[in-house]
Amino acid sequence: MDYSELVARLDELGKAGKAAGIVTIWGQAAAAIRDLLAEREWQPIESAPRDGTRILATGGGLGDKVDVCEYLPRVGAWETWGYVLDDRDDEPEGYSRPTHWLPLPKGPTS
Repeated sequence: MDYSELVARLDELGKAGKAAGIVTIWGQAAAAIRDLLAEREWQPIESAPRDGTRILATGGGLGDKVDVCEYLPRVGAWETWGYVLDDRDDEPEGYSRPTHWLPLPKGPTS
């Protein structure tokens, strides 16, 4: 069973619950799983933060490699480990720009 099926099943079980507390708990569990899934799905780069937040990115000039990137507003391009993912004059518009992104995971708390 994948995560989407699990969420659907939790929703079903929650709606079938007799006690209001069970319905609430199942609903909260399903919502938490939905949030986790949304954080792990690759998003189009157009929706990525452009405020200096570091992200995981892939596609474009990165190919199938995943790398930590941040957007440089003063340059208008994405940067990763010291090089800028910007189009050269002989490349079509958007060739080097990453195509998808994920937020960086949170670090350990202790």
